[in-house]
Amino acid sequence: MAKKKLTQLKQLQKEVPDLIKKYGDDTALARAAMINPILALENIGYELSDELKHELDYHIRFGSEKKKRLLKLEKDIFKDVGKSFDLQDEKQIRKNIHPLISLKENAVLTKSTAKISLSGKKGVSLVKSISSQKTTISPYAGFRKSHKVIPKLIEYQDFELNAPKLGSKKLFNQALKDKKIGGIKINAVRFRLSERLKEK
Repeated sequence: MAKKKLTQLKQLQKEVPDLIKKYGDDTALARAAMINPILALENIGYELSDELKHELDYHIRFGSEKKKRLLKLEKDIFKDVGKSFDLQDEKQIRKNIHPLISLKENAVLTKSTAKISLSGKKGVSLVKSISSQKTTISPYAGFRKSHKVIPKLIEYQDFELNAPKLGSKKLFNQALKDKKIGGIKINAVRFRLSERLKEK
């Protein structure tokens, strides 16, 4: 059976009533969908474009308005850097961002960092902006004025670092198989899914 391809959020919205009707009593699938709705859609035969999966991830985790802001931040960051890259990949961030703020590509910023070279000036203390901050704050907070892209990266990372990510495929598959976990019906979460999709 050929997979049904979806490329836009509006297409998925139209599918919701049929999904509820067909899988409404599948408690295992509903349980797994609570962990990762994207994997649940793929599990029942949908093929989602990379762009839709990316947007849907934001939509589920942040809601409509914050999703729009994140997509705008992505676009602006890529424009400032001159190319697109994976903003979830620390190595790619270092490769594309560090040269703009006079840092070595392999320099890793953590809250234990006390002093670091900034724009060619040695011994610039970032104790307040990096060392003492929580891990939920962008490690680039001390470089806000170093390049126009940094404030956008900080805002983007503050969104990402403070929101739980969707569950892994391993957890999703475990939820599908583990009968010991309490059951929940898909129609119990129908309202939230439908309303969120209508926000666009």
